[in-house]
Amino acid sequence: LATALRALVKDRMGTYQKNYLDSFRSGTELGNWLERRPILAQVNNTLFVHGGISPDAAQYLTKIGIDGINKLFASNANEDNLSDFLDRTGEGRAIYDMVTYRGNHESSSCPHLSKLLPDGISRLGVGHTPGNVVRLMCDGNFLALDSSLGRWYRNSGNEYCPGDTVQTSKNGRYTCKQMKDNCEGQIIRIKNGD
Repeated sequence: LATALRALVKDRMGTYQKNYLDSFRSGTELGNWLERRPILAQVNNTLFVHGGISPDAAQYLTKIGIDGINKLFASNANEDNLSDFLDRTGEGRAIYDMVTYRGNHESSSCPHLSKLLPDGISRLGVGHTPGNVVRLMCDGNFLALDSSLGRWYRNSGNEYCPGDTVQTSKNGRYTCKQMKDNCEGQIIRIKNGD
């Protein structure tokens, strides 16, 4: 029975994963929408990016600017091109850094932060580094904005847990907590002119 159940779960997970990925493919409504999303966004003197700005990414950012980075990504975002672009070109690796880089979170990076940002930008806001609160560092010039607002994520991270009740694995090593009814975390408001 256990072997048959494992095979069934593997088969169903494969089907679910394929359907999920197919819904985001190039040419689908969601895929096309995602491929047009910018990698960088500037609001007043703040630059927003998912991961951070590495020294290599800063060179390309200085060279072609925010709009240039966004256009370059959009022109290569199709699933047929994206992997090669990110893996095999300097521009692609720099853009990949902007999505994944975490080096700006170190307090030792504060003295160098302004050198990584383009002219007219004095603050960097990033996500993808969840904590329980928004973190302001580098005298307010670095904003770590992911405060785990999603109740599902805050409850159990990337693990699948039903959330409606406390559940413990058979061996007692893993427990899914019950999800709270209210959201937690923080948001930040940046006023015009900030």
